[in-house]
Order: sequence, then structure tokens, then C-alpha cells
Amino acid sequence: MARGDGRSERAVQLLEKAAIGSPDDAAVLTDLDNTLKSLDRLDEAAENHEWVVTLTDEIPGALSNLATTYMRAGRVDEAVALLERAAGLAPVVTKPPPQA
Repeated sequence: MARGDGRSERAVQLLEKAAIGSPDDAAVLTDLDNTLKSLDRLDEAAENHEWVVTLTDEIPGALSNLATTYMRAGRVDEAVALLERAAGLAPVVTKPPPQA
């Protein structure tokens, strides 16, 4: 989404509405997080994605996504801690690898 063209702000409004209707939907909240990051609304993005991490119970991708938000917000120590935590977890496989 392009910054400053109004579409990103509209996307935030729609995603916030979706999140109100489905407050435990990690996919909606992650989309909201990414849209907020695109608008440099990093504090809101971090707060939102902290909830995603709570919902997803230690999924490495959720931790690394929050870490990127922290890095962009200058919260380097917190980002490194999250990445170290993510590195210690088993990867989550969402679909089986292709058969040879």
C-alpha cells in the first residue's frame, strides 16, 4: 500500500473494524500491524502485534514480525531478544514439503 494516498488510512480503518469483530484473529491483526508499519505508526503496530504474539503462543514468524517493528521503532535490544527467542523455537510448518 502506498503511503499518503489515503488508501492505507482507509485500510487501517477497515482492518480495525475487522479486528473489533474478530479480536483473536491473528491474520487480521498481522495485516493491521503491517499496514500501521507502512504508515510509520510504529507504536500502534507494536502494541497490536504484541497481542498477536500472545495469541499465537510462540510462533517464530510472529516473534520475528514483532522484532522488525521494534527495530524500526529503535527498540533494538527488545528486537534482538525476540529474535533470539524465535531462533530457539521449532519452525512452524504450515504445509508439508513437496514429495520428490
